[in-house]
Amino acid sequence: MFFMAILLYLFAAFAFFFNFEYGFEEHYPCAEVAMEQGNCGGDFATWFQLHLDYGVINPLVFTDSDGPITSAQGSIFGFLYYFLINLVITAIVSGIIIDTFAQMRSDRNDVEQDLKGSCFICDIEPEDFEQFNVRFSDHIKQDHNMWQYVWLKIYLRDKDRTQYSGMEMHVAPFLMRHSPRCMPIKKSRAIQGKVRDKATLPTILQKINNMSSSTSQAIEELRRRVEISSGDMNERISKALSAANSAPQQAQPSSFFPDNSGIGGGVLESLRETVRP
Repeated sequence: MFFMAILLYLFAAFAFFFNFEYGFEEHYPCAEVAMEQGNCGGDFATWFQLHLDYGVINPLVFTDSDGPITSAQGSIFGFLYYFLINLVITAIVSGIIIDTFAQMRSDRNDVEQDLKGSCFICDIEPEDFEQFNVRFSDHIKQDHNMWQYVWLKIYLRDKDRTQYSGMEMHVAPFLMRHSPRCMPIKKSRAIQGKVRDKATLPTILQKINNMSSSTSQAIEELRRRVEISSGDMNERISKALSAANSAPQQAQPSSFFPDNSGIGGGVLESLRETVRP
C-alpha cells in the first residue's frame, strides 16, 4: 500500500508539473473553475486526492486532444501509468488480499481438522479409543471437555487464593501462566494410558535421542569396566614380576643325560639292545 501511494504521488506530481489534462472515466477535474488556478484539477492536494480515489482502478483519459496526448511524453506517461498502476499494483494488491484470505481459510481448516482428528486436551486420536471400545465423541464431551477446563480457569481466577484446596493450589499457577504442564498429554483414564506411539517426526526424534543416550551410557560403562580390568591386570603382572625377581635362582641341570644311570641310562641300554646284531 505504501509503495502504491508513492507511485501515485510521483505520477500526480509529474502530471501536475507539466499540466497534463486528463481524468478517470466519469471524473474529469479539468473544469474551467479549476483551471482558473493555472493547473488541471486545482491545487496539488486536490489533484493527488483524485489519484488516490479513482486512479488505482480506473484508467486515465486525456481530455486535451491537441496537448500532451500527441506528444512522446504523453504517450510514455499513459503507458507507464496503465502498466504500473492499473495492472501491476492492482494485481499485487489483489494477490495479497487473496493470499491473506486463503491463508486464513487454510489455518481455520487446520484447526478444525485438528479438533476432529484428536482430543483437544490429551491429543489422543480416535483410533486409540476405538481399540478399547470407547467412543471418541463421549470422551471429548464427558472426560475431556475443553470448556470445563475454561470454566475451571475462570473459577480459579475469581476464587480467593487463600481458599484454594491442595489440588487447586497445584493447578492454578500452570493455568494462569497458560502452561500445558498440568494437562493430561497422551493420558486418559478411558484407555488406561495405553497409547501407541505414532510415527511422527517428534516421536522418532525422541526415540533416537533416547537410544543415543542409552548407547552413550553403555559405552561409558564399558570403558569404565575396561579401565578397571586393565588396572587389575597391570597390578597382577607387576606383583608376579616382583615375586619372580625376588625369588632365589635355582641350579639348572648341565645335561639331560649326565651319565648312564637313572632314567637316561635305562633308555640308552634299551636302544643298545635293540640295534645290537
